[in-house]
Amino acid sequence: MRCSAGVFFTWLTFLGCRQTPVAPKATGVVVLSDAGNPLESSGDSLAGVKTTSGRIAVSNLDGQIEEFTRLLDKSARRADMLQSLATLLPVRAQFLGRVEDYDLALADAEAVIALRPKDPKAYLTRAHARSSLHQFKDASSDLDEAARLGGNRLADEIDASRASILQATGHTTEAQEILQRRAKNDPEILTMGALGLTLADQGKITEADGVLAKAPLSYFGGLPFPVAWIEFQRGFLWERQGQPTKAIGYYRAAIERLPEYAVARAHLAGLIAAEGDREKGIAILREVTKTATDPEFVGQLAGLLAEVGQRDEAARTKEQATAGFEKLIAKHPAAFADHAARFYLGPGANPKRALELAKLNLEGRQTPDAFDLGLTAALEGGDSATACKLAGEAATAMPAIPTPHLTFLVGKGREACGAPTPARMQ
Repeated sequence: MRCSAGVFFTWLTFLGCRQTPVAPKATGVVVLSDAGNPLESSGDSLAGVKTTSGRIAVSNLDGQIEEFTRLLDKSARRADMLQSLATLLPVRAQFLGRVEDYDLALADAEAVIALRPKDPKAYLTRAHARSSLHQFKDASSDLDEAARLGGNRLADEIDASRASILQATGHTTEAQEILQRRAKNDPEILTMGALGLTLADQGKITEADGVLAKAPLSYFGGLPFPVAWIEFQRGFLWERQGQPTKAIGYYRAAIERLPEYAVARAHLAGLIAAEGDREKGIAILREVTKTATDPEFVGQLAGLLAEVGQRDEAARTKEQATAGFEKLIAKHPAAFADHAARFYLGPGANPKRALELAKLNLEGRQTPDAFDLGLTAALEGGDSATACKLAGEAATAMPAIPTPHLTFLVGKGREACGAPTPARMQ
C-alpha cells in the first residue's frame, strides 16, 4: 500500500506549515530491534528532524475535526468549516486507517461547492477528496475548473495535485516532469518525497532512496505526519526490493514518530511474522484493528491467525474482512479493488475474485504495483492467457522493471505463452 503526497498538500498549507529549504547536518541514527540489536540502516538520519509528539498530533487532529463538526450548524462560516473538514478527514483516513473518513470528506467537499460554486479552492478541495477515492477522471475535471476560476492564483497547488494523479495512474514520466520543476523552485518535503517515488517506479532505487533521505532535512513544520510518511515510503521501497531488514528499520522509525500510523504498523507486523515471530505480528495487528476500520488489517490478521492454528477466530475474522471489502467495493470499486484483490489472493482464498479485482484496478492504474498484483492473480489463478498479456504490457510500459518480484512475475507470464524473456530482464 502506498499513499501519494497529494492527499495532504493542502492540509499542511491549511495549518500554515511551510518548509524553509535549508539543509541541516545529518546525524547518525541506529534503530534498535526489540532485542536491542541494531538493524541495518542507510547511515543517514531523520532523528535530527524534530517533530511534535505523534500522539499529541493525532489528538489535535481529532480535536480539530470534532470542533469543526460541532460548529457546522452553529457558525455563519459553514463553508469554511466544511472545507476544513474535507481537508482534514482524508489525513486521518490515510494515517489512522479510518476509511469512513474518505466518504465524509467527499460529502463535505460537495457541500462546499454547493455553497461556493465560483470558488476555485472548493474545486481543488473536491479534487483531493475524489483522488483519495481514486476518482481520478472526476478529480482532473475539478482541477481544470479550479484553474479556470482561479487563474494563476492556485497554479502551484493544482500542479501538485496533477502530479499526484499522474503518478497514481502510472504516468510516471509526466508526473516526474512536474515534480522536478516544483522541486527546483521549492524543494519542500512532500514534493521531494513524491519525486523519490517516481524514481522508484522507474527502477532508479539508489537515486530514489537518496531523494527520500534528503526530503525531510529542510522540514521545520513540526508536524510528524509528513516525516513519518517519508520514513514509511523508504521502508516500502526496500520491502519491494526484497530487503526486509532495511524495511523493518524504517517502519519502526515511522511508528516511533507516529505510533498510530496504521499501515506502517501493518507492514511491520507482516515482516516480523514472515521472519518467524507470528505471535508478535498478531499482537501488533490486534492493536491496529482496535481503532482502524480498513478491512485490509482485519484480513491480514485472519491470515496470521490461520497460520498459527487459531482456526475458529481466523474464520470469524476472515468473514468480517470479506464483508468489509465487499461493502467498500460496492461503493468505491476503483479505490479498494487492489486491497481486496490482495486479500482474496491470501486469507480470502478466492483467486477468481482476486483476478477480477486486479483487472479492475489495472483499468485505471498502469503502475508497477498494479501489474504486480494482476500478474500474481493471473498466475495463481492459472490464467495463462491473462498472465501472458499482462507480462507483455508491463514490459512495454516500463523501460526498467522496478522490483525483483515484478521481474520474476513478468518472466513467468511470458513463459506462460512461450514468449522469450527480454535481454534486459535476464
